[in-house]
Amino acid sequence: MKWINYSEIENKIPESAEEQPGFQTAYEKACCLLDIREYCYQELYQKLLRKYPDEDLCQAVMEKLVRCDAVNDRRYAQRYAEYLVRRKGYGIRRAEQEMWHKGLDKALIREFLAEQQKAADENLPRILVKKYSRHLQDADDYRAREKAVAGMVRLGYDFHAVRNAIEDYFAEQEED
Repeated sequence: MKWINYSEIENKIPESAEEQPGFQTAYEKACCLLDIREYCYQELYQKLLRKYPDEDLCQAVMEKLVRCDAVNDRRYAQRYAEYLVRRKGYGIRRAEQEMWHKGLDKALIREFLAEQQKAADENLPRILVKKYSRHLQDADDYRAREKAVAGMVRLGYDFHAVRNAIEDYFAEQEED
C-alpha cells in the first residue's frame, strides 16, 4: 500500500485537473461515500483507486476534498480515537493499532489517544467485570485469571494495569 502525504501533492496537481475526463464522476462518488460516513485521507484515496485506477485523477479529487475540508485527518483521528476508547472499550494499544491500520499519521494517533488515556483507565475495571467476571469466580483459579488477563490485553490494556485491576476486583469481592 502506498502512503500519500496530501500536503505534498498540492503542488503536483495541475490547475486543469478538474477538467480531466472522469473527474466529476470520481468526485461525486467520493462525495457519496462521505455522505455515508467520514473517511480519513488514506482510506478514501484507496477506495477511489480501486474504482478509478488513474492516480492523477484520484489525487485531484482528494485535493479538492481537502481544500473544501470534506476530508480532514485531524478531525477524523479525534473522533475515531474517542469512538474506539469510549464506545468500543479498547485500550490505548489496540486503538493505536486500529488507527494506524486506517492510515493515520503516528503523531495524530498519539496526540488524540493521549486525550483518551483517562477514559481508557476508567473503562478497565468496568470492562473487566462486564466481560470476564464469569472467569473470576475463584481467586485461586490461576487459569481463569490468565484467561481474563489475556482477553484484556488483546483489547489493548496494559498487562500490569490488568493485573492490578484483577487484584482490586478480588479485594472488593472479599469486602462484600
